[in-house]
Amino acid sequence: MLHSKLIKSIAAVMLMVAIFVACKKDAFSEKDAIAAQTTLLQMRYDQEIKLEQLKQSGATALALLRASDRLKDDFLAMLAHELRNPLAPISAAADLLSTTNLD
Repeated sequence: MLHSKLIKSIAAVMLMVAIFVACKKDAFSEKDAIAAQTTLLQMRYDQEIKLEQLKQSGATALALLRASDRLKDDFLAMLAHELRNPLAPISAAADLLSTTNLD
């Protein structure tokens, strides 16, 4: 959602710049030029705030992803350990039975 708003805001800034460049210099008063610059600066500030928010949410998502990946690895290691240990005596008994002559 922030991404689409960011694109729309950038498009608005580009349109304002295009209009400003297309008009003759004499068509704007100094007051109009200051107002346009103020608006552009405010829009740039707003976009920088939104960009910082996106960076922070990305960093938070990355930290959560790494934490969940670590938990997954811990779980799989524990599961593998628990599955191997009960099978070890069964495997040893099967080996013993296969090597011993029961006759």
